[in-house]
Amino acid sequence: MAPRNKYVFFSLVFAVISYTLFFTRLSVLKYMSFFSFAPDDLAISNNILWHTSRGHFLFQSIGERFLDFHFGFFYIVVSLFYKLYPHIFSLFVLEHFALALGIMPVYYILKQRFNSKPVALLFGFSYLLFNPLHYFSFVDRDILTGFSITFLLFSFYFFGNRLSGFIIFSLLAMMSKEEAGFVVCMFGLYAFLKKKGLKWKVVPVAIGISYFILIWCFIAPLLNYDPSNNPYIWNFFGSNPNKYSFQELTAHNFMAITDRLFSFRHFVSLVKFIGFPFNIFCLFAPAILLISLPTIIAAQLSVEKYFVSLESVHHLVFLVPFAFLSSLFGLSRILNLLYKIKFVARSVPVKILPWIAAVLFLTFNIYSNLGKNIHLPAGGEYRDIDISDTRFIRGKNMYSSIFYTQDRKDQVAWEFIKLIPKDKSVSTSDTYLPVLSSRDKVYHFGTKKEINDRDGHDLEAEYVFLNKNNDYLGFGGREVSHKQISEKARLLLNRNYTVIKEDENFILLKKSYHE
Repeated sequence: MAPRNKYVFFSLVFAVISYTLFFTRLSVLKYMSFFSFAPDDLAISNNILWHTSRGHFLFQSIGERFLDFHFGFFYIVVSLFYKLYPHIFSLFVLEHFALALGIMPVYYILKQRFNSKPVALLFGFSYLLFNPLHYFSFVDRDILTGFSITFLLFSFYFFGNRLSGFIIFSLLAMMSKEEAGFVVCMFGLYAFLKKKGLKWKVVPVAIGISYFILIWCFIAPLLNYDPSNNPYIWNFFGSNPNKYSFQELTAHNFMAITDRLFSFRHFVSLVKFIGFPFNIFCLFAPAILLISLPTIIAAQLSVEKYFVSLESVHHLVFLVPFAFLSSLFGLSRILNLLYKIKFVARSVPVKILPWIAAVLFLTFNIYSNLGKNIHLPAGGEYRDIDISDTRFIRGKNMYSSIFYTQDRKDQVAWEFIKLIPKDKSVSTSDTYLPVLSSRDKVYHFGTKKEINDRDGHDLEAEYVFLNKNNDYLGFGGREVSHKQISEKARLLLNRNYTVIKEDENFILLKKSYHE
């Protein structure tokens, strides 16, 4: 390996390791302080991996079903690493490693574009310092999000050059998040705009549509998923009490859909999210940005007010890599134009401007992580629920110590949790689901069996751990109310449950088997 190649290789490896370690550490600290944007989703991901690593493929006991409305079959691959250490900490490592690995395709894509290894390396560092990317590390919402981003970046790298590489990484991206199929289809439009050969126009559309039809029409019914309750129905139409088909819902809501599509309700938030003012360069390479058009349209069409928010940032996953790439491709075009119109003196070496641009871009991305760097609203701003634990609401920077520091109440909660044997089933509320999810049976307190609708669990768990107050954090999820906790606690005591430990904030109950 040539000296320069060694320098590039070790720089890339160092960047991946540094990103992984840094954000894993932050995730562990959030975990220890019981802060999560969507603790039920985090717990479900961990429980799926825990079960799959033991041969109970893709099962999760929280909803007592396979998967969780989304079809992330790549869990099976990730679960192989869980065999080494079957704990949620493994999830954190893998999640951030997957995001960090995106620097590899970014480097090779930009090396081709700028014809310079050092410039491509600086832009690669900029990618890992790109503030919108850090939202996914910050929220810990879905471990497969990072894999889907990186796989699509590899798909872009292979697109137009090696069809087999493109197909393999596109399939991996769709196995991580099935909605990636829409993005894969857009590569066909990109090929049309770039005047690629027929196979590059047809193959992306064919595999994207085929995969989505496979999921929607065959796998979903096989797993007893009702299409009327699909997440796409929730996002675009809200509730579906009449169980209309997707086509019927579209017809009934046509005017409302049209109005949302052309409104600016979400659009301004999207512009802020992808890094204004540098995202202005996207306008000079719009073909790449169009690959993420399904994400932009989905945000515009969503009936849910919290769709473009911290807790739902995973909906924007495919906007981030292509907004970044289109900005840099647009920047490259501007630099070439400056030379072409002789705006830059001929005496200035051709490679100087890309170097200057790379340094400026890197500096901007470093700066974007300082000060107020949380630009998406918290879902709690849209909820009619009292927020009793307001410490997290004060956080405006995602690296603020507020999110990573235990208070006395957190420490007491851990004392209660340590009393629960790891081989026993347990039911608990949102906030404490992740820390109890590495076990065979963990249930979401306040939910019906098989239906995550917050209306009352069948109470079969051997242990029940509850926060007696409503500690809704104001960022994500919906915590069980204080009134419901009080009612259920009394019901538990009348159903052969005894109090193991209790204080002013928490109660731990154990099921007794004697009459």
